[in-house]
Amino acid sequence: MASKRASLAVAKNDWWLIVVLALAFLFMALYVFPSFQAEFNQIAGAEVKSPDTRLWYSGEDALGLFQTLQQTGRDKLGLFSGVIDMIYPLVYGALFFLLLRKLTSSLSAKKSWLKYICYLPIIAAVFDYIENINILIMLGTFPNISSAQAILGSAATILKWTFLAFTLLAALAMLIKHLVNRRFMDK
Repeated sequence: MASKRASLAVAKNDWWLIVVLALAFLFMALYVFPSFQAEFNQIAGAEVKSPDTRLWYSGEDALGLFQTLQQTGRDKLGLFSGVIDMIYPLVYGALFFLLLRKLTSSLSAKKSWLKYICYLPIIAAVFDYIENINILIMLGTFPNISSAQAILGSAATILKWTFLAFTLLAALAMLIKHLVNRRFMDK
């Protein structure tokens, strides 16, 4: 009986943490990122896209962006990539890991392979960190940005977005499955 109460307490704490992480995620996605984007656009005098929002970019693309941003914008991009965008993967990685873990735990024990789906957002976060570190390296070597740096950054960006897409699809599929199972169990 005591272990069941402890299990329920842990489950409630998980939901509390999921809610806090979801609020942090939304705050960053809806306020912090648009604010930085507006500053980048203002500094550049035009709409610009950070390397981590593109699916692919070349060394010339990165060089052109960094020249357009000038020193002030490059400093701001360094702050963004080195601080803000180092916190964000931690937030969304933990959020979706916990959410997927919750959803997979409610599904049948016969499908034990489902527990590995929880790691999709962690993999996405790792690629996000690789991407951010690469942006910082390119900023540090500017104007000598190599094609290899751009290829590494672009590959990390593509893999980040791919694993995030798989994460969202898995979460949606499991949520639907969870709701369907719950509906039929109530009958």
